[in-house]
Amino acid sequence: MILNVKCNQKISSKKFDYVKIAYILNHFKYDMSANQINYWFNLVFSNTYCNGQRISQVVKQYPEYFQIIPSINSSSPRTYASSIEIILHPTTKRLWRLKFENISY
Repeated sequence: MILNVKCNQKISSKKFDYVKIAYILNHFKYDMSANQINYWFNLVFSNTYCNGQRISQVVKQYPEYFQIIPSINSSSPRTYASSIEIILHPTTKRLWRLKFENISY
């Protein structure tokens, strides 16, 4: 599936958090829990604050873009995955890539 947000909309607002979450999941290419996504979300997109509960709500709102992987046992958290292709404006794509490059892992 392809997520096209190449239009001239301002994607820094809260209603486009799903695009940022999908970008994080596609950047790391492995399943992540809501807390892991939350950590990277707040680190990379520092102008907006998000918590693990908000991440879970957003993922549940967009089932066409995310897969919810149930936990194996009751002590491990649910993980989330995304296998969509995101088409961003070239400038946005470059800026987001630079944000990830400037963070030391």
